[in-house]
Amino acid sequence: KFEAGAKIPSHTHKGNEFTVILEGSYSDEMGDFVPGDFIHLTENHHHKPVAGDKGCVCIAVTDAPMQFTGPIGPILNYFTGVA
Repeated sequence: KFEAGAKIPSHTHKGNEFTVILEGSYSDEMGDFVPGDFIHLTENHHHKPVAGDKGCVCIAVTDAPMQFTGPIGPILNYFTGVA
């Protein structure tokens, strides 16, 4: 669950991420996602999701850790145990 306008730092995945939007929405470099949308991302995708005006409730399942990218990525990865 993400509050309205919440921003997730830029990241990729070391495997697959499957997400279903239940309420609200989020946007990223690939577009806008609304209830009922199913998103499948792999290690080839980098994104920086931002929750919509009403926030976002979603279910996300991953088979490998998230890896933060961008300027503060190495710091976030250090604290989350992803190297």
